[in-house]
Amino acid sequence: GVTTIAASTFALAFTLNTGVGPIPMIAGGALQRKLGPGLVVTIGGLLTLIGMVFTSFATQVSWVWIGFGIIAGLGVGGAYG
Repeated sequence: GVTTIAASTFALAFTLNTGVGPIPMIAGGALQRKLGPGLVVTIGGLLTLIGMVFTSFATQVSWVWIGFGIIAGLGVGGAYG
């Protein structure tokens, strides 16, 4: 059968995504000086892609938290910074 999951359960994924974003933003400045902005943005984009693909295969809510919340959040923060 179909399991109903409260929207608030998925809201944690967005909270994590927004919460972990500043971590690579802070480190991004130093990485850009070492690697160049193009490579840093590429790595951020790849992390976002990996997080989204991981999330697309999610069979548990915790996978959404990890995929979208943490992995994609780090990627978005890295690319945005």
